[in-house]
Amino acid sequence: MTSEELLEKWDRCARDSDFPMLDNANHPLSCCKVSLYQEERKWALFFEIVGFTSCAMNDIYAYGSGFDKEGLVMS
Repeated sequence: MTSEELLEKWDRCARDSDFPMLDNANHPLSCCKVSLYQEERKWALFFEIVGFTSCAMNDIYAYGSGFDKEGLVMS
């Protein structure tokens, strides 16, 4: 997958509301961690987002070459 194809894929995910929104006014951001793991042609990218409204929230988004489902995997 080329970098352009990957960016197009993430744009589609964002349109479907399945990509992290760091500027979401409904969920003020407390902190965000981005982790990238790579081994030759396999890779995984994780976004962990901690925010707060009336309670704390922790969302984890996962993207990569070995996932059956990409996007929000835990909330």
